[in-house]
Amino acid sequence: MTQVRKLATIMAVDIAGYSRSAERDEGAAAEGIGRLKLALSEIGASRGGRIFNTAGDGVMLEFPTASAGLAAAADLMQRTDLPRVRIGLNLGEVIVDGDDLLGHGVNVAARLQALADPGATMISHNMSAQAREHADL
Repeated sequence: MTQVRKLATIMAVDIAGYSRSAERDEGAAAEGIGRLKLALSEIGASRGGRIFNTAGDGVMLEFPTASAGLAAAADLMQRTDLPRVRIGLNLGEVIVDGDDLLGHGVNVAARLQALADPGATMISHNMSAQAREHADL
């Protein structure tokens, strides 16, 4: 069976300090995840993107262009009504598996998110190359 591949901008998002927050007040932490997922769904849709995977406090989104992903990250970082997040952005090839995406392009975004400081976005070299054309972001 042939794998379907495509180029996509992947955004990996998680809540900074979620485990500590959940230990203090699990209900409030879970409510924060719900608000974040709703906001990401709205932000993603407004930028031509979509959520393709979630796990715990982590959310993965796909965008059709680097500029859409960068703009969505900027939109999210401006929100003051949401838990503090860490974001990783990568432009890379992914494997399409139904509604899910897999492969190196997704893995790099997840690794960057894990390295990002709370309240920050870390982008890959491929994203940086595209960002030069969108200095306003």
